[in-house]
This record gives sequence, C-alpha cells and structure tokens, in this order.
Amino acid sequence: LTSDINMTGVNWTPIANGIDEGFNGTFDFNGHTISNLNLGSSDGIKLGGLFATIGSNGKVANGKFANCVVEADFDIAGVLAGVNKGQVLMISADNCRVSDGKADAIVGGLVGKNNGTISKASIENSSVDATASNAIAGGLVGVAEMPQASGQRPSITISYAKCNVSATQAAGGLVGVASGALIENCYTGDETKSYKLNAKSSNTYLGGIVGLFEYDEIGSAIYNSSIIDTYSVMDFEGTTTNKGAILGYSKNKNDTYSNEIAGNYYSKTLSGNVNSAISNFEDATTKGTAVGVYERTADDLKTKTETYYSYTDTTLNRDYSWQLDTVWTMNDNAMPTLNFDCQYVASRSGKISIKGEIKTQQQFLAMNGSSDNYKLMNNITFKVADGYQPIDFAGRFTCPLDENGNPEFTITLEFASDSMVKDGVAALFGTLSNTAILENISVNITVSSSVKTATKIAGIAGTNNGIVNNCYATGSITTGANGKIYMAGIVAENKGTVQDCKSSVEINMTTSCTQYYVGGVVAYNQANSFVNGSVYKGSANGNKGITVAVQSKGNVGGIVGETQGNITSCVNRGVIDGSTVDSANSYIGGIVGYLSNATVSKCSNQADISGMYMGGVVGFTTGRVSECESKGATLTGKYVGGVASVQMLGVIENCYTENFIQARDTTSVICGISYQVNVTYDADAVTNSCFSANQFGGSGDKYYECASTVRGSGDIWAFYEPDAVYHSCIYVAFGGAKAQVAKFEAFSWFGYFYDCPVTEDQAKSKDLLAVITSNDRYKEYEFKTSIWEFADGQYPTLKNVAK
Repeated sequence: LTSDINMTGVNWTPIANGIDEGFNGTFDFNGHTISNLNLGSSDGIKLGGLFATIGSNGKVANGKFANCVVEADFDIAGVLAGVNKGQVLMISADNCRVSDGKADAIVGGLVGKNNGTISKASIENSSVDATASNAIAGGLVGVAEMPQASGQRPSITISYAKCNVSATQAAGGLVGVASGALIENCYTGDETKSYKLNAKSSNTYLGGIVGLFEYDEIGSAIYNSSIIDTYSVMDFEGTTTNKGAILGYSKNKNDTYSNEIAGNYYSKTLSGNVNSAISNFEDATTKGTAVGVYERTADDLKTKTETYYSYTDTTLNRDYSWQLDTVWTMNDNAMPTLNFDCQYVASRSGKISIKGEIKTQQQFLAMNGSSDNYKLMNNITFKVADGYQPIDFAGRFTCPLDENGNPEFTITLEFASDSMVKDGVAALFGTLSNTAILENISVNITVSSSVKTATKIAGIAGTNNGIVNNCYATGSITTGANGKIYMAGIVAENKGTVQDCKSSVEINMTTSCTQYYVGGVVAYNQANSFVNGSVYKGSANGNKGITVAVQSKGNVGGIVGETQGNITSCVNRGVIDGSTVDSANSYIGGIVGYLSNATVSKCSNQADISGMYMGGVVGFTTGRVSECESKGATLTGKYVGGVASVQMLGVIENCYTENFIQARDTTSVICGISYQVNVTYDADAVTNSCFSANQFGGSGDKYYECASTVRGSGDIWAFYEPDAVYHSCIYVAFGGAKAQVAKFEAFSWFGYFYDCPVTEDQAKSKDLLAVITSNDRYKEYEFKTSIWEFADGQYPTLKNVAK
C-alpha cells in the first residue's frame, strides 16, 4: 500500500474468493491502515476477511486494521483472512468485531483458520463471537491445525489478543482450538480492563490462551500441540466445567507433557478465580499434575526476578527463564509486554525435558521401546562384535547442533553380518512409532553385500510412523537379499513425516530380487505421509549416487522411489545410474520414480539420470506434478521425458525443463516434457503451462521437443477446447533435422493440442507472455506471475521451487 484506505461503503469481496490455492503473492501494507472494512453479507462467500485464503506461498505483512466488522454466516472468518496457509507478520487490529451466526463456524479476530505461520500479530479493544451450535472462536485465531497436505506445523509466536470472545464449542483468548500447533511467547487480556471469555453452552471448552488443546493425527503420525512461555489475565463468564486459566482442556496424546507445555503463568485473582485446567489431561498418569503451568499472585507477575521460569536443561543443569531482555519487556509494576522489534528467536519446543543423555552403546540400546526424551551427547559406533541390532522407539531423540548448524555427534553403523539385522531391517532404528520424534540425528551407515537378509535398508529407520526432522545420513549401502527390497538414505518405508533431511548415502541396487523401491531419502512413501524440504546429494565426493543394475520390477527416485503421499520442496543432486536397466516395469525419476495419486510440488532435479523409462522429475505418474523443474542435467534413456516418462493420469502444471536429453540407442524416443500421455474420453492426463528448453542428442531420430505419443483406447472425442491434452506449453524450437512435432497414437483422435514454439531470443525476453498470447496455439491457461518470473537475457524461472 502507498496510503491508508477507508473502506466505508465498499461492498467487499475477499481477495482470492473461490480460489482454492488462495493469494500466493506478497501484500505489504507498508505501515498503512485499512479502516471500516465491512463484510455484512455471506452471499457467494464462504471464507470471510480481507482475504479469503492466503496461500502457502503468500505473505501479508506490516499493516493495521481499524474499526472493521466481519458479521455474517461464513464458514470461516477473520478480519485479515478466512484461512492462512502462508505467512502473516506484523499485522494488528483495533476496535474490530467478528461475529458469525452459522452452525459449525470457525472465527478468529485476525484469522479464522491458521495452517501457516503468524508472528508479531495483535488485536485489541475487539470482540469475536461464534454463537451458533458447534462453533469455535479465538481472540486472534479460531483454529490452528496441521495442513493435511503437507505435515508442516502451524505456529503463532510473539503475539497477543485483548478482546472478548464467546463460542459454543470452544473459545480461547488467543486460539479456539489448537491441533498439532505451536504457540509460543504470547499473552491474552489486560489487567486494567476486564476482557471476558464467555461459554455459550455447558460443554464449551474455555481457555485463557487455548480453548481446546489437542494432538493432530495425519496418517499414522502424531503431532502434539505445544504452548510455551505465555500468560493470560482473561476473565470468565458462563457455566462450563471445561475451563482453565491457560488451557480449557488438553488432549495431547502419549506425551511427556513437560516437553510441550512450559513456562505458562496465570493469577486466579485476575482470572475470576479460575484455576489451571492441567488436571483435565486424559492420560491417567498425569492427572492432577500441573506441569508447565504456574499460578502466581498479581504482584508476582509484575516482578522480573526469578518469576518467569521456562524450563531446565538437564544436560547443562541449568534453568532457563523467559527471554525477558529480547522477546519480552518488563516495565515497573506492570505485566510483561512483547517487543515486536526483536529479531527471530528459535523455538524452545522439544528442548524442555530430557530423560537422559546418550553417550555409550549401552545407553542407546536401553532406549529400545522407550517413549521418553533423550539427547545424543557423544559419537557412538556399532560393529558386528558389539551385538547391535536396530531398536524400536516411541519417544523424542535429539542432538545438539554445532556453530555451523550441523549435528554435533554422529552414530556410525557397520553392517557386515546378518547377525546385526533384525526383522529384515538394517538401520539405526527398526520401527519409529507414531509418537516418535527424531531431530538433528546424524548417521554414517555401511551395509555390505555380505548382508543377505536385510530387505529394509536405510540410515535412520526401517519404518517411520512418526516425525524425522533435520536428520543426516552418509555412507554406502547395498544388499545381497532377495524378495522385495526397500533401500534409502533416511527411511526405507515412511508412514509419517520426513522433513528437512539430508542424505549423502551411496546406494547400490545390484542384486537380483523380485521387486525394489530405491530413493535417495525415502524408498516407499505411504498415503497420508509426507516428505518435505529434503535433499539427496549422492556420495560425499559427489561422483556417485544411486546405481541400479537389476531387471526386475522396481521404482527409483532421487528423493523417493514410490509415493502415495505428497512430496514438497525437495532437491536431488545425486546421480542416478540405471544405464543397464531394460525392464519395462522399472521407472526412474529425478525426484520420484512412481507417483501414485499424490502431489509432487516445488521440487528440483539437478543431477544426471540414466535408465529405460525415465523422467527428469517423475518416471511414472497418476498424480499431480506442480512447480517442479529438471535443470542442467543429462538425461540418457530409452523412453525419456524432461518432466515425466509416462503420464497415465493426472496433471503436470507449471513445470520447467532444461536439460541435455540423450537417446541411448536408435529406437529410443526422447521428449521435452513427456514421452507418453494416456487419455480417455475426458482427457484425464493433462499438461498445462510448462516450459521446455532442452537440447537433444544420441542415437536415432525420434526427438520431440514437447511430447511424443498421446495414447488412448478407442475413439477419443474432444469437442471442447478444455479437453486439450496440452494447454499452452512453451518449448524453444531449436529445430534440426531430427526434431519432430508431437505425434498421436490412438485409434482415432479428435482432440486439441496447444503447445507454443518460440525462438531462443523470444524465450529469453521479459515480454515472452506477450509473444505466446498472440499465438493461436496459446489457449486457456496462464503463466501466473505468482509462480513464474520473466526477465531479459534468461529463460523464465519458477519463483517457488526449492533450491
């Protein structure tokens, strides 16, 4: 914004209304204020606010709202946005009202539902009401919950709310319902004014910070909520048994509560004599234990010295208090206030209570089956003579980081005998349960071909049902086993979440077997499981990555071999050598070998690949490939696509491919985007808004700069242009004697095919969009500026792809 905006009299429709992906740009208020925004009608609007949805790549920052009203029967509503999936930073609201009379409504002062991050946000002198049945309200946010499509944790940090809140199902001074969310360095209420929480039913969850505080379960993984370093001075109204000065009710699962609830304060004299609700824990072993929530007098809460204890680091035998000199400010005879000028501070979640330090082999083995919290504090090596076998684990296992942000200690595994294999697993852990969390763990693993019984081989775990975060693996693995084989750098079979992990494990799949799954990070990723932000680098010296030399059925990916769950923001830099593979049932992809009804998004392949059926991003797909690239690689194979080899169903959209694609023999077919696209009557396989600038070489003469074969069974009728197989894909027409346009293999073809050839000079112009929109082969779909960037002297680039 360049000035304040008064919205008086404006009939406002929320930005991105009706658009599922929401607003994915950056909106900077630049310190200005929007006032008198009034949404008094929900006609055609389900998500109420200035924005309907802030998308996963969206950011809204540095602004104020004043005298705004959002008052209608919305599904989800807040002054700023109905839903936030992206970033909200430095947004405040004053004298606003959010009121919703619809059953099952979710409303928040700023945001109705938060799936993203909110920091340095505030609301005061306001009211939030959700008075119909089963409705939820929060002073700042209605519901903060895990987004089902990614497994990324939502957070609300360094924020406060001073407003009246009422609801029927759950009402919280800050958040109505927190499900798998992080809340840290926040407060609610004002000692000088009586802001009230009002229960509109006898069963309302009423909490000073959070009404209902619970775990979330995605697939088999458990994500507990965390609340750290908060206070509340909210008052209470209404008759309900589910109320508490900090939490109305807590349902974290199988949790050491001191890991997730720490440094929270209240005073009964300021909260209408309402006590802590910690005794409402469902776990019988912790009932009545007020862990991490402390009652103080009003005067105590105005005293800095020794009052705001947060947690104890048992490793250092040191107590930690609130960050009173950075995040918080203490004034004389007043409650703490937040310092919005503070720099970023790392979360304390997961650092709070350590059961024991792991320094020896015996201490590590004693963790078998435990659900407690441990910290690795020494390098440990396991060899055949040590009697080691993979252990199962259900707790939290972490390692401190050095000054460069890398794990300070490493566990070394040398599998040289079947005596070290347990239940077919050669890895640090056999099975991680759905409550397990591993963070900052580094493993160096060697598995030799003399190991004949290992069918699940990986650095961290054979099977993960929990969370593996920021873990590292190096080394070299192979197997001499038969049967179905899973091999990967981090996790063999994932049923939970793997995020921000790095693998430099050299993987050799050279022994004959019935079927195989090989991935640089994960071998097989189950449905409702996630791999995010991870990198495969190949071997430590960068010369080798994955080698496959078997002719059985199998799938190989630089990140994941086969997936039924979503893959986001991953990078492959590891070479994949499948040059001797001749199997028609083997698929190789720079990111994923076989994509089954899931999404791969914002991923980048930067490594050379060879194989039979192979693609720069995916080998075979029935899902969605979005905002991905294969760039600077040499792709050598029999049936090659710059993005995909075989697109059986689904969508390829907004992808970039710029490689040297090489035919390995005279019968090879090599293609800029995809080798084979299968369609039926409704054109189930579609490619939209992609860019291809590949060079071609090798044997044979079947070079297709966009796509090769479009295949279908029976007549394929497409009377309408939306039935086109390719919508507005751009390819650089380098030409040459061998270059061909796409061909169609079907009994009968009546469809549309829109791909736009451009010269290299046109492709490297900021005016490329003007060139293609004047081309009659450009139809329907756009190259959105929120996704693509155009500049002179370079090809268009993807803005959001992982680097």
